Amino acid sequence: MTDRKVILVGLDGATWDLIEPWADAGKLPAFSKLMQQGVWGELESTTPPISPSAWTSIYTGVNPGKHGITNFFKTRKNSYLYQPISSGDRKARAIWQILSDYGRKSIIINTPFTYPPDAIAGIMITGFGTPSLRSNFVYPERYKERLLNKFPHFAGDFGDEALILGERRKVIVKTKEIFDSQIEVATHLLNSEPYELCVVVFRAHEPLQHFFWEDKDLLLTFYQEVDSFLKYLIDDIMDENSTLIMVSDHGFQRVESYIRVNNWLEQLGLFKINKSFKGNLAILEKLSGIIVKLGLDGLVREVFRGGLAGRIMSIIPSSSFGYLSDVDWHNTKAFYVDGSEGLIRINLKGRETQGAVDSDEYENVRELITGELYNLADSNTKRKVISAVFRKEDIFSGELRDVPDIVLIPERGYCLSGQYDYSGKIFDYQRAQERRGEHDRRGIFLSYGHEVNKGKITGARVHDVAPTILDMLGLPVPEFMDGRVLGILS
Repeated sequence: MTDRKVILVGLDGATWDLIEPWADAGKLPAFSKLMQQGVWGELESTTPPISPSAWTSIYTGVNPGKHGITNFFKTRKNSYLYQPISSGDRKARAIWQILSDYGRKSIIINTPFTYPPDAIAGIMITGFGTPSLRSNFVYPERYKERLLNKFPHFAGDFGDEALILGERRKVIVKTKEIFDSQIEVATHLLNSEPYELCVVVFRAHEPLQHFFWEDKDLLLTFYQEVDSFLKYLIDDIMDENSTLIMVSDHGFQRVESYIRVNNWLEQLGLFKINKSFKGNLAILEKLSGIIVKLGLDGLVREVFRGGLAGRIMSIIPSSSFGYLSDVDWHNTKAFYVDGSEGLIRINLKGRETQGAVDSDEYENVRELITGELYNLADSNTKRKVISAVFRKEDIFSGELRDVPDIVLIPERGYCLSGQYDYSGKIFDYQRAQERRGEHDRRGIFLSYGHEVNKGKITGARVHDVAPTILDMLGLPVPEFMDGRVLGILS
């Protein structure tokens, strides 16, 4: 064990658009100090800027084509239905695993999309994507009972489902309670366990910015909580051998409309659906509301990882996911990947369960979609809504067979959606009234320490974080990493 230590604080969805003016106004004094005495700037997210891809690139130092995580979900074998991803789907080693190879200890707290936890030298507590507190989300497992006894309010999930269903004030109270507990856990472990790397991720800002983007006073209170934690780190934890890095997986922006891409593909004649179940659309949403109010949403997430979810979805259609059971897959040539924020799959024969596109037709379908996407315009403003379209091989590198085939980037103010509307409407302005905030590619990077330079940094990307940390700890950067070491040390 060396004297060098790195503390990586992740702040899901944090954006300089909020932090910088608040810091300048004296409302975030710790942020202001770090910006003046350290290095800071934008951190470019993955394309698309989606949390599972971006956090995994931060952990591994590689692009999504190599680590294999492009969505919250993956499709079940021999099916088009979804199931949640897990750490077992990650194809690249995380930085804490690399440190373990050298016998270096880590404290990993509340990291999204890392369940089940890796067996590492140190302690690991998984975050968002953990099925429930009943699962084995702590390594070593013996720490779990101790954790929950000492911090009874700890959880990695804030009950986002209730936000969707209108239980918003209730969720704010719960989010504050869980957020405070996560800070308490981080404080306790930093003081009681040995480490060379500590990673702690706070996700409270993500759901709040989705649904309360206009309520800046509310958002400020949660950023001030982080500001207090940063002051504690500076004053009580860090020494001359410590380096602090803060990152976000993506930024945030106000959204004016959601774009239902599958409805657009349907108008293009490439997506076919059986509308015979239209009368049952509201059933699953009502059932979801009952489940959340009864507090059984954690149980549902565990069920969702099993086969029962597919059977339920095939019986009770839903505008969110259930429509998948109504799709005429044999005649569908392309479909938008729900939850991906910008990925289209070609229904390719030999790869997809009920493929409809021959290999010699594949490029023609991609070219058709690409050309037509640039013509897609907002039905109200007539403004073009797609900024760029790429083939997967233009964006990703690695084993790309199972990676979706087309990557879309919308113009600012628009968000791509996998929801399907049985009335055929492409633009969803109503949802944008209820969910005002959405992701953009401009995350945050901030570093502070005795050897860290001062000033602005440009060109930093999410997959630069892992190699930079390894370099700070005096360890070699593996050849498989795509990222570079950021030149921020004096």
